[in-house]
Amino acid sequence: MQLRPLGNTGLEISPIVFGAGAVGGGVFRGEESQRLETVRRARDHGINWVDTAPSYGDGQSEENLGWILRELDWNPNLSTKVRLSAEEMDDIPHAVRNSIEESLKRIGRDAVQLIQLTTRFCPNATRPEVLSVSMTCSLPAASLPPSMIYARPGSPGSRGSPPSAMPTCSTSSSRAAGS
Repeated sequence: MQLRPLGNTGLEISPIVFGAGAVGGGVFRGEESQRLETVRRARDHGINWVDTAPSYGDGQSEENLGWILRELDWNPNLSTKVRLSAEEMDDIPHAVRNSIEESLKRIGRDAVQLIQLTTRFCPNATRPEVLSVSMTCSLPAASLPPSMIYARPGSPGSRGSPPSAMPTCSTSSSRAAGS
């Protein structure tokens, strides 16, 4: 499969991503051997990116994916998601970090290449554009390789970065024009 660059991250990714969610059921349904074979086939056909989320099976996708990747001795690019509740909005950096740490534990990895924020910041709004919230997470360039979005302190990708060098996040919100 021909790989393509992911923006300016330095990552070369397959144009097809293996989705580890409940819709396809590849890491949820069937016997363990069937789950393993499903992911093995994706790998053998050149897919090098796997997407999961804590909300897929209430963490079951990440847990299953963890043992499957260990069994296959495969280290694909991984993405997961962060979804914050209304109660977590008072301390977004802590909530994001906590969500990522829990995902990493379930997957059994020290790092993922992409974290997607899928939070509904205005759950009662009829139009999602009513409230625009931006979130910026930054990493010190010296502590992580350019392709890495997050790594635990002391993991191979972090080069021993101290907790103070972990991602820092800031948020801002504004009403969309005409709202």
